[in-house]
Amino acid sequence: MASGVTGLLVVARMGSSRLPGKHLLPAGGKPMIWWLCARMAREFQHEIADGSVQLVIATSTAPGNEVLRTAVDDLPVTVFQGSDTNIPKRQSECAEALGLDRIISLDGDDVLCSFRAARRVHDALLRDGSHDIVTTSGLPLGMNVSGYPASYLHRSVEGSKGDRFETGWGRVFDAPRTLTVKLGEEPIDGPLRFTLDYPEDARFFQAVITGLGERLLTMKDEDLVGHVQAQGLFQLNAALQARYFANFHEERNKETDG
Repeated sequence: MASGVTGLLVVARMGSSRLPGKHLLPAGGKPMIWWLCARMAREFQHEIADGSVQLVIATSTAPGNEVLRTAVDDLPVTVFQGSDTNIPKRQSECAEALGLDRIISLDGDDVLCSFRAARRVHDALLRDGSHDIVTTSGLPLGMNVSGYPASYLHRSVEGSKGDRFETGWGRVFDAPRTLTVKLGEEPIDGPLRFTLDYPEDARFFQAVITGLGERLLTMKDEDLVGHVQAQGLFQLNAALQARYFANFHEERNKETDG
């Protein structure tokens, strides 16, 4: 069993063009990003207490991002500011600054990301050092999780070309040895959409969070998904999927070509 410190890195910044200030939008009396951090803090409370896990918001040095500290001031969260447009470099800088040995990457847009998926990735990284990346599959868009040793991230960043790695930034990893942990049967491009990019997504999360409240801190994935399906809440943002993936590929191609 590996030792050292694992970082739960929530990648977020305030400069969204489609939904400005989205991480601080209110839901259930708290900012959106609070729910993501609170769910992870609850799942990893013992490891955070003994210092083997650090929960970190990894944001950029651009002005305005420091306000994210106020959103989680009641939680055991560190805020780190690094590279503005290169997310893997920002994670690498964070890992070096905080002495992290492993990283579990959490997108700040994924407000109700699966803490069970984060746990499975955490345990696999500790148990087996033969993989470059551990990732989960089978959960809706915005609920799966990936992680990797910090040493592999550092090497990948050092060997990369270009300074802009935002949309689809996982391309920084070249032919990784990947372990995929299957947690369900939901297609990533299906009608269930748990990510925050557009106003309709905000309304979706606000409806889910208002309806469930602090039960979300311990709710199982299948119960959360079942609630969204039973209440028809997925209809609030399901129509965005085609637009989301078209924009994703367009932005990634711009970064690659640039």
